[in-house]
Amino acid sequence: MLPPLHGDTAEAEIARVMREDFLRINECKSLWGELCYDTALIRARAPLLWGLAQALRTGGQMSAISWLRQIRQGAREALPLADEILGETDAVRIRELLAEMEGGLLLGSSNESAHIDPRGTQYLPVAYPMQDALYLSESPFMGLRGARHIEELLWNGNILRRKQMIR
Repeated sequence: MLPPLHGDTAEAEIARVMREDFLRINECKSLWGELCYDTALIRARAPLLWGLAQALRTGGQMSAISWLRQIRQGAREALPLADEILGETDAVRIRELLAEMEGGLLLGSSNESAHIDPRGTQYLPVAYPMQDALYLSESPFMGLRGARHIEELLWNGNILRRKQMIR
């Protein structure tokens, strides 16, 4: 196997970006506290669902989650990281969970966001239909750029929610 053409340069850039992000996130933590959710519900296609669940359950800055629920969307196998697995046909149970969610995180579509109280639950649109957000740029959810994008969304949403609680 041949080494990558610019592997050292890429590794140095990754290390620089991660260090920069670490410092910025620690500054946010000192001002706003930890990024922590009581429960999370994810509804997305299998690869994205797995990646988000992995990041939330095991991945560094985004791992402060107590209870993880997954709505399978066309996926055949269950995700071992989830505490509870729901099918798309479990609509009544999903609505109940969303209605009672407090201090939670919803990663899903506009269909699910219609059933939450935005003062108590943070919402990130990661699945279609998306009728309550407009995204014109290509911001990924996977890889280094994706991880940075998601952390940005989580922190900015968390800060906004906390500011509204202060008022």
